[in-house]
Amino acid sequence: MERSGPTAPAARAYDDLARLLLRQSGFYLSVWAARPGLTPKAIASRIQALRDTTKEMLPDSVLEELAGAVDSAFAHSAGVVSIADTTGVLFSEQLPEEPRGELLHLGPLPALSPVIEHRQASIPFVVVVADRRGGDLYWSSTEHTGSTSVDGDETHVRKVQAGGWSHKTFQQRAENAWEHTADDIANELLHRVDTIGPRVITMAGDLRVTEMIRKRLPEATAALVREVSGSRSADGSEATREVEIKRWIRTAIAEDTVEVLRRFDQEEGQHDRVANGIDDTLAALRQARVDILLLHDDANDERLAYFAPDEPALVAAQRQTITDVRPRETQQARMVDIAIRAAILTGAGIRIVPATNRLTDGIGAILRW
Repeated sequence: MERSGPTAPAARAYDDLARLLLRQSGFYLSVWAARPGLTPKAIASRIQALRDTTKEMLPDSVLEELAGAVDSAFAHSAGVVSIADTTGVLFSEQLPEEPRGELLHLGPLPALSPVIEHRQASIPFVVVVADRRGGDLYWSSTEHTGSTSVDGDETHVRKVQAGGWSHKTFQQRAENAWEHTADDIANELLHRVDTIGPRVITMAGDLRVTEMIRKRLPEATAALVREVSGSRSADGSEATREVEIKRWIRTAIAEDTVEVLRRFDQEEGQHDRVANGIDDTLAALRQARVDILLLHDDANDERLAYFAPDEPALVAAQRQTITDVRPRETQQARMVDIAIRAAILTGAGIRIVPATNRLTDGIGAILRW
């Protein structure tokens, strides 16, 4: 099942994570690192300590590769999640924000919650900067990123202060030129809206032109527009505009989390499609009933649960719950990692949320039925 919109990323957003989880490597070494946090030397030292306690399961070449992956990520990001096994680094993702904590964890499953949180924050957006001469558009989503410019008619771009019979004609021509420019920018914007489905549109530039653009947008699209400061000119306003754009994107992400929690409250109030707490949520995952898994996770969460490596949905807080269903091999891992694995491999969405008393034990789910 795929989903889109403000509650959870589409299931295909986790395709690479599903492939990672299906490897059944035996064990994974997961590193969450923040800049300036664990240095490559410190990571290598702590990994070496783990290696000593695991009977030298990790070759030196893997330790060096992992430390290098973390070190190189910090040239471009505030954080990184890297996953390795005995064959080498299997996965590495740069994070624009620091993870909730730093982690160095060896276990049968990778620790992926910061990756999920990063991807739910990668919402599609469009930036428009316009003036009477045209507009610049920038857009980004998981599948489409780009930019384009719209050139307006500059023949009558400025109103003149002419007198006599020609004054009104020149004024009207200037107005018409602005209107045509606004038409062209609005049409280009709507094309991008259809392509990426933005959660937020930020707009900066000449107030007269940006207002003309907004009036040409359908009501639903206009509702996504947020004004930011700055102009198309190289006047030093770019840095301020960037800060304001990021603020509106963070606001949209927070609104998405509020919306999914509101849906959770509504379903729970109706005693309907909700699971709350470890036992109820893992039971729903066993039945592949979870539509959106809600989790709070941090580096200090070491609660354990059980899973069957050859059956994605077989998860439980107690081993006997699995063996009673079907005698088979079970393994123990972090409860959060087990829940994430089951959700991804059964096509559920996932929402990482701040700590909240709504979720018993920091875990719950909105159910499919």
